[in-house]
Amino acid sequence: MSSGKTPLGPSKPFEAVSSGQYTENPPKSGLLHTILSQDSKGRFQPNFKKADNEKIVQNNGAYIVLGTDRPTSLTSGKGASGGDGAASIDLVVGRMDNMNPNAKKEVNWVDNSFSADSARIYIAQLTDVDSAFSLAPGLMGSDRDRSAIGIKADGVRIIGRAGIRLITGVSDGVTPKETLARDGSLKQPAPTIEFIAGNNTDNEIIWGGLFNPREELVKLQPIVKGWNLQDALLELVQIVEHQAGAISNLAYWLGISNNALSTWASTSLTGAPAAVIGALTSLKVMTDFHLPSYATRTAFITYRGNFLVPGGRKFIGSYNVYTT
Repeated sequence: MSSGKTPLGPSKPFEAVSSGQYTENPPKSGLLHTILSQDSKGRFQPNFKKADNEKIVQNNGAYIVLGTDRPTSLTSGKGASGGDGAASIDLVVGRMDNMNPNAKKEVNWVDNSFSADSARIYIAQLTDVDSAFSLAPGLMGSDRDRSAIGIKADGVRIIGRAGIRLITGVSDGVTPKETLARDGSLKQPAPTIEFIAGNNTDNEIIWGGLFNPREELVKLQPIVKGWNLQDALLELVQIVEHQAGAISNLAYWLGISNNALSTWASTSLTGAPAAVIGALTSLKVMTDFHLPSYATRTAFITYRGNFLVPGGRKFIGSYNVYTT
């Protein structure tokens, strides 16, 4: 006896799943992970131009390619120039999926495209990774002739249940000693970490208005160290408080002097008393205002050298981590 449900056809599989109107896995519809028909309407899956030295695992638009460094065509990369030790593993899905939809109609056979392929993890023993992914040079410049791992997709997420660390430099305390590059060179101090939003590190020009000059701003800047900034702000508060106390002393002694002089003037008392109060006021202004103000200026010079100048004892900027 029929249950009233009909086998699912390929026309509207997602609606059928949500309503429960199917009795078996629909053939070649892609639904429930079935194999999608090669002639399905709108299906775009171009053929990949395989190199002679590549081993390929392929299924339904997903590729694992074992070969040599090859960012684009068969003439690109260290593999094309016969580079020794240029092995690569290329994990890619959706070849040319991010290209202009109108241009897809003319595409049949394709090379690697680090810009148009949908998502990729690229592992290379020897490559020019920044050039391959068309990345801004930043402070370090573009890496050349080094091993690299490049990850690109519409969205990239890194999740660590116990935390995430970004570490530059070599391993510590290992034997034999680790080197940074093939030539055995080590970059000192520790290589930088650069956060570049928008893949652009060109400096910016800003206009200060009618009376201010044009100014060039550095796009890639060191991030601020939290504890050093805290110490800088606390010390700045102490300097300002010290100067505020000196200004308060000045106001106090000038007030006493003005009161005394106005009293004597109203009673026609002049001479010795006025001279005494004037001399006392001058002395207190010197000891309670001028000397503290000089100490404040000295403190600001030290402050600037410690916190605001690269190389300072507690420079608030990082020497190794930069951001746009």
